[in-house]
Amino acid sequence: MDSKTDMQQHSIECTLIRFEEKFAMLATHDGFEFPWPQNRLPQNLKKGDVVRLVLKTTRTEKMEEEKLAKEILNQILKKD
Repeated sequence: MDSKTDMQQHSIECTLIRFEEKFAMLATHDGFEFPWPQNRLPQNLKKGDVVRLVLKTTRTEKMEEEKLAKEILNQILKKD
């Protein structure tokens, strides 16, 4: 399975619905609400903005980093 398909299957879109003290309340499209630490949000996020939460294992993340490093090296070493 490619990483784009994998991300689609292991992610969920949430809408920022309000701020409460140190937490932002996020809601899924089916109305499930949960708190998320404000200090772990992207900068300048505001009420109504949509974010995507992605679940990855550390193993998958390491594999993606290695793949990206190889692609970058191949581009650097590529001869025209």
